[in-house]
Amino acid sequence: MTHPSSLVMARALAAAALLGALAACSNDSTGPGGGTVSVTVASSGVDVSPKGFTITVDGDSGQTVGPNATVTLGNVPAGTRAIGLAHLGSNCAVTGDNPVTVTVSAGETATASFEVVCTARQLVFETDRNIATSGLDIYVMNDDGTGVRRVTTDPANDLLPTWNPDGSVIAFSSSRGRSGGAFNVFTMDPTDGRIIHQLTDTTGENARIAFSPDGSKIAFASTRSGYAEIWVMNADGSSPTQLTHDGAFATAPSWSPDGAHIVFQSNRDGTDQLYVIDAGGGNVHRLTTTSANDHDPAWSPDGTMIVFTSNRDHRSAADSSNYEIYVMHADGSNPTRLTTNTAFDGFPAWSPDGTRIVFDSMRDGHEQIYIMDANGQNQTNLSNSASNDAVARFRP
Repeated sequence: MTHPSSLVMARALAAAALLGALAACSNDSTGPGGGTVSVTVASSGVDVSPKGFTITVDGDSGQTVGPNATVTLGNVPAGTRAIGLAHLGSNCAVTGDNPVTVTVSAGETATASFEVVCTARQLVFETDRNIATSGLDIYVMNDDGTGVRRVTTDPANDLLPTWNPDGSVIAFSSSRGRSGGAFNVFTMDPTDGRIIHQLTDTTGENARIAFSPDGSKIAFASTRSGYAEIWVMNADGSSPTQLTHDGAFATAPSWSPDGAHIVFQSNRDGTDQLYVIDAGGGNVHRLTTTSANDHDPAWSPDGTMIVFTSNRDHRSAADSSNYEIYVMHADGSNPTRLTTNTAFDGFPAWSPDGTRIVFDSMRDGHEQIYIMDANGQNQTNLSNSASNDAVARFRP
């Protein structure tokens, strides 16, 4: 797939908490004693996260429960309590009330149960399926390849989409309303493609969007200062702040799950390498130190790993691969190769539960969206189209 400008082209290169909650509840005037609550969860459907969900007591997060498991909460203050299930993800829902009300009596056990039904997760991606009559468009599909649906229909190029943390908004870069290769950042409703906001309005290129974990800020790459640098702005587009000042090519930011750091790629030292910077700027340090090119880092949901693209093993006739997918520890140690073939593999992204990785591959002769387990097993073509489909991102 060919992109019309340099920055966009680079993508082808490139249980203590529970105790605190219960302590807060201990001021309840219904009684000084405590009881227990037995919570049972039964889940069905597809894409059920093996990590389970979070139990809440009176709205405060507490213990984790598996998708099909029973846990017992101890020392719950006596009285009427609201027991809920949180962190369901965009593809799961409780059938019935959530939360449920239970009466806790001193020395006794109350019960609460939840039935959870999960459906396939959605992916957003860019495609040239309508290139004869339109530019690049944004589509969604389920992570089993079903449910393919077009979202944008503008004749401009709409590309590099991503979701906000609650999955209610898609942000993307677009050339709509501009000429001469300018790209700006927009947000839209994922159901009908209705534009919600235009977040940038510059003559440069603004792309590679990444929401902070709390959804309050957006990191992105911009050429507005003359070079591609990493910027951060509020989620409404206000207060854009330049983080890198290298006079080099910096792009592909990804936030750490705690929101404290941003990993990105830059050629500030020659080849493209991966770096980490504080979310507020400063304290830049280099993660990879090869003579090859490392691109498109993405932090794992638990913060322990980073997945990325590299051509570091394309060094001999014995290994004819070019760009492949790797994972490494978040400190840059122990890089491990996940894909091995003679075609391009790139633009990886984690599933919200960290068990799978979606990525682009040219192994079928054109760009397609693949998915694999986090250890590289079970690589499967999801898009199976005659067009170029690329840069898929999971809905949270």
